[in-house]
Amino acid sequence: MQTLIDVYRQLDVMHAWRGWHWWPDADPFEVTVGCILVQNTAWTNVEHALQRLRAANAFSAAVMDTLSDNELEELVRPSGQYRQKTRKLRAFLDLARKRGGFESLLATPANELRPLLLGTFGIGPETAGAIICYA
Repeated sequence: MQTLIDVYRQLDVMHAWRGWHWWPDADPFEVTVGCILVQNTAWTNVEHALQRLRAANAFSAAVMDTLSDNELEELVRPSGQYRQKTRKLRAFLDLARKRGGFESLLATPANELRPLLLGTFGIGPETAGAIICYA
C-alpha cells in the first residue's frame, strides 16, 4: 500500500517544475506573450511557439516589434489562430509603445493597467488578469 508521501513523490516527479512561464522569476514579457498565445489552445502548442520565438531571439517588445507580420505569424503558428494572435500581439506591442515601453506599462498600478489591457484588441478579462497577476 502506498503512503501519502509515496503519492506526493510520484506526483512531484510527474509534475515537477519544467521551466514554464508562470513562476515568480519568469520573464514578464514571455509571460505576457504566453498569456496572449494560450487563448483557445493547449499550453503544449504555446510551448512550441515560445520555443520558436526564443530561437529567433524575439523575446523583447523591441525585437518583436521589428518583425514583419509574416515573420511573427510563422513564429507563433504552432499556437493556432496565428493570424489573429499576431494581431493581438501587435495591439499589445502598440499599447506598450504608447505607454513608454513594456516595463513602463507593467509599472502602471493594477487599477489603471486593467482598463488599458481590456481596451486592447484581443485581451479579455482572463488574459488581463493573468498578465497583471503573473507578469
